[in-house]
Amino acid sequence: MGIEALSLRMLCDAKRGGAEFANTVTLGRQHLSLSRAELEEALRSTGRSWDRTRRDALPVFADEVLVDLLGVEKLTSIDGSAYEGATVVHDMNCPVPEVHWDAYDAVIDAGTLEHVFNFPVAIASCMNMLRVGGRFFALTPANNHCGHGFYQFSPELFFRVFSAANGFELEHLLAIEHPFPGIELSRRRTVYSVRDPARVGDRVGLVNDRPVYLFVQAVKRAPVEPFTPFPQQSDYARAWTKPGALPETPSGLASALWRIHRALPFVLRKPILGFFQRWRRDSFRNTRSYRRWDGKGPPPRA
Repeated sequence: MGIEALSLRMLCDAKRGGAEFANTVTLGRQHLSLSRAELEEALRSTGRSWDRTRRDALPVFADEVLVDLLGVEKLTSIDGSAYEGATVVHDMNCPVPEVHWDAYDAVIDAGTLEHVFNFPVAIASCMNMLRVGGRFFALTPANNHCGHGFYQFSPELFFRVFSAANGFELEHLLAIEHPFPGIELSRRRTVYSVRDPARVGDRVGLVNDRPVYLFVQAVKRAPVEPFTPFPQQSDYARAWTKPGALPETPSGLASALWRIHRALPFVLRKPILGFFQRWRRDSFRNTRSYRRWDGKGPPPRA
């Protein structure tokens, strides 16, 4: 994968919103996963044009585009191997050397972290590499990418990682549903802004039939050592504050429907509850958890 149309737009929007990219580090060499038309559209949005006319003249890697569109002055790439010409060879399963701490305005990951087995160490390194005011950007798989890497990530993970307790604020978390396994191959996409499960007061789940990627944008607000203490899933953290308490009872119409449901034979209750979970609660139809973004104007904040 690499830098594709939506992630490039979000990076450009962040730049226009005041994000700094002068000293940027990417996880791996970022491939340029754009058609010439998509690249020219992105350039036009910033008042630039691409001076090459042949499709096969587009660069393989996104370095030149990132420098041109984002004003990158120094671009560093970190990879576990030198096979694609990374400037720093380092296995992200291990903490990055302290020489890289507080050194970068932006950390960009477009398809690496899901392939790193020791994810907590890798994401903590990304957080440590940023200076205060710097931003982390990622495009990473969520649903229906089984086998692509070691992991598919839940929105809850990024809300708990990029929290005030770790010195961060999560600015945007988008769920991008697309038809083909490769998001860069998918021109038709549906984009949703995802709400924090802690604010929703429930798990933000998703069971769907198409692949979904997450776009993550977070800003470092304070120099805090990550994961002291470790994050906890929000619904459990909330339950633990009331040890021994029973689940909350629905009220109003929900209470009446719940009583009717409980009165049904068990053989009917299961499929009804399953249907509700599949088609309403754990679905993009759940407007408490997901807000569709039509692409006009900035996306809703997380």
